[in-house]
Amino acid sequence: MEKLSLKKKNVVTYFNEKYSKMKYSNLPIIDVGTKKKLEWYPVKVCELLPNQYVTKLQAPHVLSEITTAVTRQ
Repeated sequence: MEKLSLKKKNVVTYFNEKYSKMKYSNLPIIDVGTKKKLEWYPVKVCELLPNQYVTKLQAPHVLSEITTAVTRQ
């Protein structure tokens, strides 16, 4: 069983420690949590399914930044 730690850390640090070094740590993260339970995931570990329901659209400038970031090689 994993020991519970209440130490605060950022998403990149957590994923580097838990899984492996993140190659693109400057990419945006995805908020999948609620106001009571915060949850963020790196784009690298997420998968968008066909016809997935979207509850809230992002502002155009945010969409542009995300598109640019995820299409860089």
